[in-house]
Amino acid sequence: MLRTWFVLLPLLLEAIHPLLGNGDGLVLLYPQSTVFQFTIGMSMPVATNKRGSIVFSSGFQFNYVLPWNLTQFEPTVVHARASPQAQPLRLENIYMVLEDVLEKNGWSDGQECVLRTICELAEAPLARSGGDVVEEIIHLLLTPSEDSGEDDYPSRRSEIKRYEEAEILGRSGTGCGQAYGGCSRLPLDSITRLLAFES
Repeated sequence: MLRTWFVLLPLLLEAIHPLLGNGDGLVLLYPQSTVFQFTIGMSMPVATNKRGSIVFSSGFQFNYVLPWNLTQFEPTVVHARASPQAQPLRLENIYMVLEDVLEKNGWSDGQECVLRTICELAEAPLARSGGDVVEEIIHLLLTPSEDSGEDDYPSRRSEIKRYEEAEILGRSGTGCGQAYGGCSRLPLDSITRLLAFES
């Protein structure tokens, strides 16, 4: 029993230390290579007779290495945006990835299919309830006008202009199939269904 308290007391102190509020920045360090181990097991007799018994045992063991050096508390920071080759995530980059994925999965012209999908979604928008995350993601990705446009420099505007034109064409209702005839089947058709409501 005393051995259990020697193990549990440091862990309990570590757990309540933030609640005490005194000694900001102080942490409890353990001797090097200290491991907190939690073991749980179950045994069940399978067969018993006069000569002996067969027992089925199953157990799980969880090991946690406890901190012994202050450097183990330093957060791991990856400065991805500071590197010169890192590019910010822009909507037109997402469209290029979608185009590549579509072409690799059997659609004839990925760009034409993305443009037609944007157009058709603008023509017949999703019935967004606000509670469905998938609907919101599809709407945000396939509605270029929802892009914040905080870095509106001229080359970016020209890159995304064709996607915005597809959305404008869809909202006007002049026929996405004719404008983007290079895409025979729509990716959106595999996950949505068009319903007609009588008013």
